[in-house]
Amino acid sequence: MRKWKIEEYDSDELKGTYWAPGNLSETEVSSIMKQLAARHLQPDEIICANLRQRSSERTELLHVRNSSGVLQVGQSPFLVAKKIDVK
Repeated sequence: MRKWKIEEYDSDELKGTYWAPGNLSETEVSSIMKQLAARHLQPDEIICANLRQRSSERTELLHVRNSSGVLQVGQSPFLVAKKIDVK
């Protein structure tokens, strides 16, 4: 069975591991990761991270990066997700 493993780090320290169903798309997992990452932001940081892409005030604090199927969002703390086989 495949599942998404989402790990939360603060610097290099693992703070938590979360599991999501493997049938979720990368877009759906990205949405979950953004919500988890937003817990650590101030309201004005969340607003700026959600502004239109061409806005000069927009930040990348909730931008999900995809590197060969490994998703990452945040700075410190940050989250990483990948689909893995579980028994």
